[in-house]
Amino acid sequence: VDEQTVQLDQLKKQLQHEIRQRRFVEEKLRSSESKMRRIFGVMTDLVLILHATQWKIESIEILPTNSIYLSEPGIDLVSEAVEQFFQDRIWFGKVQQALDTQLRLDFDYSLALEGQVVWFTASISAISACSALWVAREITAPK
Repeated sequence: VDEQTVQLDQLKKQLQHEIRQRRFVEEKLRSSESKMRRIFGVMTDLVLILHATQWKIESIEILPTNSIYLSEPGIDLVSEAVEQFFQDRIWFGKVQQALDTQLRLDFDYSLALEGQVVWFTASISAISACSALWVAREITAPK
């Protein structure tokens, strides 16, 4: 009984240590997530995660940023961009190039929004073998 009591005490101490470690990791994760949300909240860029096969874009995730084009009434930038992804083989080619080379690819493009041409500069970076990060910034005035 004494031997089992000692073993139980050791297990109890080990479990308490593991619980403290997990709580610490959970708190770091919450803090990190909160910091990332604040960072994305002040960004004005359009940020997308594109999931692709060798033949097409499978899905697009829109990360929540403070882009005026995401909240501007009457302007549906996301739909315009998504339409371009599915219609324009050049865009898909650029995404595929970034995935194949695993290097960042930069280029400029324009979209017609509410009857006016709006220019963007984009950076595409592979984040896995089949996913890329697309970050676009509006550059109409300098263009």
